[in-house]
Amino acid sequence: MGVDLIPFKACSFDCLYCQLGPTPAKTTVLQDSVSIDEIVDEVKEKLATLPDYITLGGSGEPTLYLRIGELIDRIHGLTDIPIAVITNGSLFWKKEVRRALLGADLVLPSLDAGDEETFRLINRPHEDISFGRLLQGLIDFREEYRGQYWLEVLLLSGITDSEEKVGKIAAAAKRIRPDRVQLNTCVRPGADASAR
Repeated sequence: MGVDLIPFKACSFDCLYCQLGPTPAKTTVLQDSVSIDEIVDEVKEKLATLPDYITLGGSGEPTLYLRIGELIDRIHGLTDIPIAVITNGSLFWKKEVRRALLGADLVLPSLDAGDEETFRLINRPHEDISFGRLLQGLIDFREEYRGQYWLEVLLLSGITDSEEKVGKIAAAAKRIRPDRVQLNTCVRPGADASAR
């Protein structure tokens, strides 16, 4: 079951490959954009479908939702169905974001590059986010988090598919120490036609 916490395309990135199109205005400011009571009520209504996971993600960056930690706790109070968070991981440099996700059962952040130049080319981040800050946040979260931590790596033809670029991503992934690495490719039309 997917739960969308953020208004359409509120994100800290403007990724080349995003199937939702360009990000109108990148942000790193946490927002209380949706009533937590409304979210909990809607999740309650759908629990009868017995999903494998309740997934916090959707059409924007879910860690921008100011009350995500409280929401995770409240959903756990309703059901034993595990909670997954699909995130770009860009805000893990903020202690409050890392702390808020500690109650999730599965966290799936992205890592699309292994260096600053490639990171800027692919993810086109908010000016507050450097590759070093992203990587350190992902490493710090691994140190604090006890649930399942799966890293999602998206490879782009002509950009990150060379031995050198893949080697840099692999080196960064080793530093992060995820439980699993999932490799993806750009299969849906992205925000930029060069993403393939």
